[in-house]
Amino acid sequence: MIRRNATLVLATLAAWLAPLPAVSADPIAEFYKGKTMRVVIGSGVGGSYAVFAQLTARHLGRFIPGAPTLVMQNMPGAGGLIALNYLGTQSPRDGSVITVGHITIVHEGLFNPKAMFDPRGFQWIGRYTSFASVGVASKKSGIRSIEDAKKREVTLGAAGAMSIPGQAPAVVNKMAGTKFKIISGYKDTGASFLALERGEVEAAGTSVDALRALHWDKLTSGELIPIYVQGIRRWSEFPRAPTLLELARTDVERAFLGVFSITAGVGRSLATPPGVPADRLAALRSAYDKMIVDPAFQADVAKLRLVLDPLPGAMLQKEIGASMQMSKDTQEKARQFYEELFKGQ
Repeated sequence: MIRRNATLVLATLAAWLAPLPAVSADPIAEFYKGKTMRVVIGSGVGGSYAVFAQLTARHLGRFIPGAPTLVMQNMPGAGGLIALNYLGTQSPRDGSVITVGHITIVHEGLFNPKAMFDPRGFQWIGRYTSFASVGVASKKSGIRSIEDAKKREVTLGAAGAMSIPGQAPAVVNKMAGTKFKIISGYKDTGASFLALERGEVEAAGTSVDALRALHWDKLTSGELIPIYVQGIRRWSEFPRAPTLLELARTDVERAFLGVFSITAGVGRSLATPPGVPADRLAALRSAYDKMIVDPAFQADVAKLRLVLDPLPGAMLQKEIGASMQMSKDTQEKARQFYEELFKGQ
């Protein structure tokens, strides 16, 4: 009887002391732990894509399970098309690569025959801010308005003819009869603004965010004069500069600008390439939502004098997706206008 009880006690102790089944690890944290993620941008280091990529690299990893390290990778060329083609066709699709999505992604993806990607496939993590690109002239150029730019040729520097700073003045020339001569050989927006400061060109274009972060003192001092805005509305700080939408004269032009102006909604936003697994996309969206309200992140934003207009990834996905749901007639008119404007680029 004693032996039987002892055996029972020992069996009970053995069961109690046996190792518990391992708790299954978080697969997202396991994937990202020790990883280096890339934040790809289709521009150089002198513009707002780089500003937001650096912010992302500095802060987002703290909120991704596994705390990966993020680094920025510049892939400039063809107005962002090189990076977009890479992301759409060659980039890893496992969540290890993200991008500050190039603002031309929708109309280039829909209309440009050199585009090798479908903009519908990109998955959006969240938006930092909506977009406005501003064409500015130097004070010494004597150009103060679109009317002035109709009277004589005005040299304008741009980082590629197919960048927004290169495309927007071409649109203004077509619709308003201005005489901007677009010098598109600069490697990035920063280089075109250096050329403007040196007097090599008389005008240049960049985003409002880049103006705030890098050139606001020149704008407030009158060294730079806003001429036009590529955005959904006039900008409060320079209300005399008309939007491109205001320049449309025909249904065809309005159809094109309806697509071209999608850039305002895309703004400066984070996206993944097509095909990233749903659970990793959800983790990246959650990390963005936490980062955007984080005090350290907001302190960096304040130092850079950026104005945020955030939008969660799921809402941004819906907004951009809706913008591509157009009639065949509208898409064809927009495509034809695009080809007429940028033929040979």
